[in-house]
Amino acid sequence: GAPLPALFSRASAVHRQLEHASPPQLERGLELCRRLVAEVRAADLFSANEDAEDLATADIKYLLAAFFLAELLNTYPTPPTPTRGNADSPAAGGPAQRKSLVEEAIVLYTAFLDSCQQYGLLGTVGKQLYLQDAQQVRMGCLSREPKDLSYRAYSAPFATSLCASSNYAS
Repeated sequence: GAPLPALFSRASAVHRQLEHASPPQLERGLELCRRLVAEVRAADLFSANEDAEDLATADIKYLLAAFFLAELLNTYPTPPTPTRGNADSPAAGGPAQRKSLVEEAIVLYTAFLDSCQQYGLLGTVGKQLYLQDAQQVRMGCLSREPKDLSYRAYSAPFATSLCASSNYAS
C-alpha cells in the first residue's frame, strides 16, 4: 500500500472537498479513510499509556484519521430504500444502514476527542467542556438529524485547531 504520509495527504484532500464530492468520490474517500485509520492503527503511533510528551510532533496529524472517517460517514448519502449492487456498500441500505453509519461516526468522533483529551490538545476550556459535556453529547447524538450531529459540532473546533497546528496538508 501507499506510505502513511501519502495516504494521509490523499485523505486530507478528500476531507477538504467533502461538501462538493459526488457519491462515487465519497465511496472512494470512504475506502481511503478506512485504510488510513487501519494503517495508523497498524503503525502503532499512539498508545493509551502515553501523553503529549511521548508523541512525535510529526505524528500528531494522524490523530485526524478518525475524524476524517467520521466526517465521511456523517456526510455519506444513504438512499431511503435498499438498492441493488454491492450489498456491503454504505449506499446499499436505507434507514437502518444510515443509523449504522451514524453510530460508527459517533465512535470515531469519540475516539478523536478522547485522543485529543489524552494528549492535552483540547486546551483548558476544551478540557472543561470535554469533561462536562462528553456524556451529554454521547447521549444526544442519535436523537439528532445526521447532518447536525452534536459530536460533529463538538469535534470540529478541535480538528480545525489540530489541522492548523500540525501541518495538516503535508
